[in-house]
Amino acid sequence: MVNTIKTTCTLDCQDACGVEAEVENNRVVRLRGSKVHPYTEGFLCIRLNRYLDRLYSSERVTSPLQKTKDGWRKISWDNAIDLAASKFRAAVDEYGPASILYFMSSGSFGISNRYNIRLFNKLGGPTVASGSLCLTAGVAGMIQSLGRSICPAPSEMVNSQMIVLWGRNPVAYSVHMVPLIKKARENGAKIILIDPIRNESAKFCDHHYAPKPGGDGYLALAICKYLLEEDKADVEFLKNATLNAEAIERMSQRFSWEQLSVGCGLSEETLREIAMLFSQNHPATICMGRGPQHYKQGAEITRLILAACALSGNLGVKGGGYNYNSDFWGPFDRTLDGGEFATSHRTAPKAIIGEAILNMKEPPIRAAYIHGGNPVTQCPNSQKVARAFRSIDFVTVVDSFLTDTAECADLFLPSAMLLETRDIRAAGWNPYVGPVVPAVQPPEGVKADWEIVGLLAQRLGIEDPYLGHPIEQFLPKALAPIEKYGLNPKNATNEIFRNPESPRTPFEGGVFATPSGKFEFLEEWEPEGDSKADDRYPLRLLSLKYQRYQSSQMLESQQTKSEAIVWLHPETATRFTLKDGEKGRLLSPSGECEVVFALDEELRKDVCLARSGGWMKKGHGINVLTEDILTNSGECSGYYETRVRPVAQS
Repeated sequence: MVNTIKTTCTLDCQDACGVEAEVENNRVVRLRGSKVHPYTEGFLCIRLNRYLDRLYSSERVTSPLQKTKDGWRKISWDNAIDLAASKFRAAVDEYGPASILYFMSSGSFGISNRYNIRLFNKLGGPTVASGSLCLTAGVAGMIQSLGRSICPAPSEMVNSQMIVLWGRNPVAYSVHMVPLIKKARENGAKIILIDPIRNESAKFCDHHYAPKPGGDGYLALAICKYLLEEDKADVEFLKNATLNAEAIERMSQRFSWEQLSVGCGLSEETLREIAMLFSQNHPATICMGRGPQHYKQGAEITRLILAACALSGNLGVKGGGYNYNSDFWGPFDRTLDGGEFATSHRTAPKAIIGEAILNMKEPPIRAAYIHGGNPVTQCPNSQKVARAFRSIDFVTVVDSFLTDTAECADLFLPSAMLLETRDIRAAGWNPYVGPVVPAVQPPEGVKADWEIVGLLAQRLGIEDPYLGHPIEQFLPKALAPIEKYGLNPKNATNEIFRNPESPRTPFEGGVFATPSGKFEFLEEWEPEGDSKADDRYPLRLLSLKYQRYQSSQMLESQQTKSEAIVWLHPETATRFTLKDGEKGRLLSPSGECEVVFALDEELRKDVCLARSGGWMKKGHGINVLTEDILTNSGECSGYYETRVRPVAQS
């Protein structure tokens, strides 16, 4: 007999799809997209369609492991919890609670993982790995100009006259946006791609413009300059809904068209062409991806793109808006993370986590708890990150596979995966929240993250109304804020509901969430330009995610080739005497790796394209090259500041 279980995807993707899992003989045999979820529409992405290979992989670890001088050995859960608890207690007693590093990332976007820190806050407050590797510079820019991070309802896109994919690739990473874009195009909308890379979404775009990496701020300012010079700006919006319109006017006057063209890497004629599209097509939706904010000035670039959106009259209007990210905390009670128990509040940004650990004193990091992430693979400067974790006396990793990070651990605790856990999931770009329901039980010897922190709390003698209790009791408490909107938290743990704090048209009427209640332009901008340019490393490295895998969630057996593949323009390859398919090395200020070169005529000549997520121990860890650079705001990673040099095999 086949049973169908309705659940929600918790992969680190903004879609948060509704999923139907077919179960036969206590095994999931098929996944399909929910037909009743407002945005899933009955289909799933390639990553989820392949997910059962990962769930039932023979590489999955199903027993706690302890590192010995001879390698890993299996131990019981009782012994594993005893060991971890004793090490955490010893670190707190000798060095204080900040000597424990707590690293949580987005391997699972179930909301319960955001509350596991409660255990360590009740110990006094750990050093928290802060910021994000993904999106927080862009979020910071949104908060600074708009007052909050919120997207318009995706359904409004079909009413747009123009959709701008600015560094965004929905075909690869937000596939449920694609039907909306195609519907808008059928309705007459122009679809514009702005990206240094001609990505998979270019096939349904009317225009593709390829600014040089990091040139987005110049391009956005050029749009603003044109709208102001040609009297095409939304004057009423400037007058009634902005705090400091003179700032963007001053900046636009300060930069000449020649300066903007050089900084952007596009001709003056092309800049005016793009700006005219903004002036002639209203309303327009600007969908920004992660790329434009992966520079040191990521927040500032975001604010300049927002300025172009504002000046063209596309904020707070139906069919228009800025689509980047919505704060998933909206319907949840974030105070349940136990922050009131913490006496220490030290942080270590994820983007520079290796450097931070190695340099932290008073107290030094003596223990670490890592879950929901693979920082050695995913953080910039992977070799330094690995060295930093190996310098810690005791590292606990909670995962399902022996990743690069797990290899640096002293204790490995096997965790349950999607389709085996109970949770709640909020989406990142649509307004829906869905229940995460187990379709099957986890394998024997495997426990859910919430259960693991509960066992540790009990062993540490921590009495708590939530830790150590079933997740089913906790989730309605986490959803308590929705009661003020007339929703029942207990019912909401079992059904899809619309986030009541997500309006269809944010900032309608020119009312913003900033302290002034108005849109706030960036006051001044001093672009760094090519200040980091170095003749030894002439190419900008763009390390994009794989479409087929979620970040580093790939099996070792899927990484069979000994070298990573990187792509160059044919003329760039000729410049460095390289041929298609030739083996060689890629060098950066942070490290080097062996690669195979491939050619792509559609690339810019100043770019080297690579794919991130491959494991370092398999020779695919591209982040051995990326520099650990922190954005000016938002504590995000400036991945794309990295420059490289390709070298032929000697």
